Amino acid sequence: MAQSGSEAGIVVAVLGVLVVGGAIVVVHRIRARWRAFRARADIRVGLSWIGSWRKAGGSGAARWRYELWQGVADATRALREAEVASGSPLGELRSLNRRLRGTADELDRLLGMASGMPSATPEVAELRRQVADALAASSAIRRAALASASTTTGARAGELASDAVREVESVAAGVEKSRAALTRE
Repeated sequence: MAQSGSEAGIVVAVLGVLVVGGAIVVVHRIRARWRAFRARADIRVGLSWIGSWRKAGGSGAARWRYELWQGVADATRALREAEVASGSPLGELRSLNRRLRGTADELDRLLGMASGMPSATPEVAELRRQVADALAASSAIRRAALASASTTTGARAGELASDAVREVESVAAGVEKSRAALTRE
C-alpha cells in the first residue's frame, strides 16, 4: 500500500509540472500576441490619438505622435494594397517601410519624453523637424506604391479595353452577317 501512495504522489507531481509548464506556454503566447497587436501601426494611431485627446486638446508632442503613426499606417496600407495589385513584393518599398516603422518607434519614445514641454524648446523643435522628415518618407513610400499599383492596373485596364473593342467588333460583324443572311432569304 505504501508503494501505491508514492506512485500517486509521483503522478500528482508530474501532472502539476505539466499544468505549470502549460500555463507558462499559454502566458508566453498571450504576451507575444499582445505585443504584436500593440505594435501594429493602426493600433499605435489610436493609442496616440487617445493620448493627444487626454492632454487637454493635445500638446504639440502628442499631436505629432498621432500624425507620425497615421503616416506610418497610411504607408503600410498603401504598400500592402500595391503588393496585392501587383501580386508580388515591390522592390525595396517593404524594406523602406520597415525602416520608417523603426524610425517612428524611436521618435515615438522621444516624443513621449518631450510630452508637456513647450514646442518652442530647441530640442522639441528638432523633434518636430525629424517627425516632418519621417512624414515625408511616408508620403514618398505611398506615392511609389501608388505609382506601381497604377502602372499594373493601367496595363490591365488597357488590355481589357482592347479586348472589349475586339469583342464588340466581332459581335457587330456577326450581327451584320446574320442580317445579310436574313435579308437574302
